[in-house]
Amino acid sequence: MCYPPTLTVDDVRTSINEVYGKYELRDLGGVWRNVDDKFAIGLNKDADGIHVIYITFQPIREVFKNMLKAGVFGPFSDRPEEPSQ
Repeated sequence: MCYPPTLTVDDVRTSINEVYGKYELRDLGGVWRNVDDKFAIGLNKDADGIHVIYITFQPIREVFKNMLKAGVFGPFSDRPEEPSQ
């Protein structure tokens, strides 16, 4: 999600903290981690505005399945079948 540069980082941080304040990792500046609900939030600002990124946690097996489906490992990596033994 991208917010316009008319807002400040503190405005967006305050808004996020209204709901997720207890999950903010203050030492990391702009990172929230909710292990119970399996997601994290990242906040940063650049010339285009303020960006908030929501990331969900998945089991590693699901991550690799999704990578295979996306063809990350090459043109023939879209076959999620288990290898025969």
